[in-house]
Amino acid sequence: MERNLFTSFNEADFTTTPTLHSHYTKTPGSNMSVFCRRSFCVIATLQIASYFSCAFSKEIPDNGEMGLDDKKCGLYLAESSIPGAGLGLYVGVDVEEGDLISYPDICINLLDMEHKTVASEYSWSSSQIGSEFEAMSVDPLCSGLGMLTNCHGGLINAENAETKYDGGGLHRSTHAGAGAITYYHDYKTRASKDIPAGSELFISYGEDWFLSRTNDLGDVPLEEDFIFADHVADALKSYKDSYGHKTTSDANDQVMELVRNILDLEATSRVLQILPDTFDDVEKVIENGSARYSLPESIRSLEWLETNGHCVDNMKVGPSTIPAAGRGAFATRHISEGSVISVSPLLLFHRKHFVMEYGDGSQNQQLATNYCLGHPQSTLLFFPYAPLVGLINHDSKSPNAEIRWFKKNGEDNSDMFERKFSANPNTSKKVDFMIEYVATRDIKPGEEIFMDYGQEWEHAWKEHEEHWIPQEDAADYVTHSSFMSINSDKPVRTEEEQEESPYPENILTACFYDYFPYEGYIDTYEI
Repeated sequence: MERNLFTSFNEADFTTTPTLHSHYTKTPGSNMSVFCRRSFCVIATLQIASYFSCAFSKEIPDNGEMGLDDKKCGLYLAESSIPGAGLGLYVGVDVEEGDLISYPDICINLLDMEHKTVASEYSWSSSQIGSEFEAMSVDPLCSGLGMLTNCHGGLINAENAETKYDGGGLHRSTHAGAGAITYYHDYKTRASKDIPAGSELFISYGEDWFLSRTNDLGDVPLEEDFIFADHVADALKSYKDSYGHKTTSDANDQVMELVRNILDLEATSRVLQILPDTFDDVEKVIENGSARYSLPESIRSLEWLETNGHCVDNMKVGPSTIPAAGRGAFATRHISEGSVISVSPLLLFHRKHFVMEYGDGSQNQQLATNYCLGHPQSTLLFFPYAPLVGLINHDSKSPNAEIRWFKKNGEDNSDMFERKFSANPNTSKKVDFMIEYVATRDIKPGEEIFMDYGQEWEHAWKEHEEHWIPQEDAADYVTHSSFMSINSDKPVRTEEEQEESPYPENILTACFYDYFPYEGYIDTYEI
């Protein structure tokens, strides 16, 4: 199964010294223990609405089809070139326009969240994922490129592509793990232009994302501001070509100051952040474009990435070798014992964030709980979101990987559990430390990667399997993707036709239309 669990790092609210138990992985050189205990919850996802215009993507391509080289790291996680942006993703190889940038990943939907959380800073539109009908409010968390790619209005080089929906081969009538994994997968990110090796990836968040956060981020230059700045630079170059040789350097700088004063208005204040301070630097803007001029380190050397970054394309998705697990993570290249498979930043949530309360007083947990790290005695949950780490499955007999605290520049994290973190149920945040997934033995290319979740999790899973009974109508359940693969070329049945030949119980039909209420607009567009 795909991390239908949550693990943990001991102690309640991270304010006391952890108590040692039998199952843990110990960070070398530290007295701190990282627990691999897990609690299991099964959450069934019901897809009751069906799009009759679904597009079906191809099967997961191999390295050659994606332009990836299993001998070279194709994706690095390192400090972003945007000041204050934290981490960013960089390509380690040239990527052509239209190609997939890395391996597809999964999306986990947060449904009807009652509290505002840090998830809102990392989620995409549910309509883009195709999950808008899962609940009244849906916030998809798409691990990997979907959560780690930054935005720069003038340097957009990537775009989100399609997402698939299916149960990973687990049917609710035959598999106890059905519903405990996310059905939204194969989330792809493609190059929107040719991307040279060493470039940081940037994807568009939309202008509203920045405009709605001016109190926190200030006036961040948008795409139109870089276009405007390029036009200003062109005009200044024309002036320099025509008159620059006839004037002094001081006179040219006065012209530059005059231009900046003219643009010192609310409507163009963002442009001032992009333009050079001196006339002599105009040539650099012309040569590289205002966007690249404003962020010169957005293309790093491969030597810098190898020294300061972390390779995060050592895994790719495939059908798990464990029958009840659905999808799993597989090594893309040879990984030596003791080597880091991947590193992952973490989002911090209060456990209350993931409690779902229903009108009848009953409760359940968000599916995202199954992808978090935590401990039953703690109110905190950590959500790792590096590429494909959510697909590492459990194997207590022969695991080949383990989790450790990541040590930045040899930093001592032995006091990690003595640090104070907010346990306010109305807040959540990104934390300033990471974990790393380390190979405990040599891992061959194509071999599935496993961790030991611990005895407590394994006991809970076995107990669930023993007592699991499928619902009476489970055998008749059909996912909308399976249904569409058979019926996509057939007309939608009318209500009268459905009386004689009904669709499966969980499939509903609906008509959608867009209405434009603008005066003078005669037609409406119907779907």
